[in-house]
Amino acid sequence: MRSYRKGRAKMRGYKEESFQDSLTRYFGDYFEISGSIQIFNGTRPYEPDIALIDKRPTGCIRIDIEIDEPYVGLSRQAIHCDGEDEARDIYFRASLKRAI
Repeated sequence: MRSYRKGRAKMRGYKEESFQDSLTRYFGDYFEISGSIQIFNGTRPYEPDIALIDKRPTGCIRIDIEIDEPYVGLSRQAIHCDGEDEARDIYFRASLKRAI
C-alpha cells in the first residue's frame, strides 16, 4: 500500500465527477471516495482519478480508479497513448506484489 495525501494539481476529466458521485451513492458507507488524492513516488505525485479508501480502522483496502478518456476536452489532443501510463502501472503493480 502506498501512503497518500489530499490534494490535486491537475484538472479532472469530463466524466470523473459524475462517476465519483455514483460510487459515493453505492459505496460511501464503506469507503472514503475522493478525486483529490496524491500518491508520491519520489519524483512527482500520481493523482488517481478516483480513490476508494477503506473506512474501517483496520482496513487496508485502497483502490485506484482510472478513467482514461481518449483526448483532452478543450484541445482535443490525444492522451493515454500506447505506453504513456506504463511507468505508473509498474509503480502500482510493484506495491501490490509487496502486499501479497
